[in-house]
Amino acid sequence: APAPARANRRPPSRYRMGGKVPGGFRIGERVYLTAFEQSSDKEETPDRFMVTGWGEVIGVASAGEFLGKEGVRVRLEGGSEVNCGVASLNREGPPPRFPGGYAPHT
Repeated sequence: APAPARANRRPPSRYRMGGKVPGGFRIGERVYLTAFEQSSDKEETPDRFMVTGWGEVIGVASAGEFLGKEGVRVRLEGGSEVNCGVASLNREGPPPRFPGGYAPHT
């Protein structure tokens, strides 16, 4: 999955609580995010790490590769905000785990 881009801009005021954003999600909806994030701009070997957890949809993507596309902005439970593609979100939560930490292929 593409890396969610961090940004500091707020979504446009037309996106109000309950309003629809890409992917059929709604402002204020609780979602589970699973995506990789790039932590450096080094093109040859960017540092990447997994971002996972519950959050709340707060608007459309406000920066980065998802701006103007199928992207939304999510505020994670820890307070950080990320822009991400709708393919990185679901309403059900993390996939089940099997002994040894294995997960089903999705």
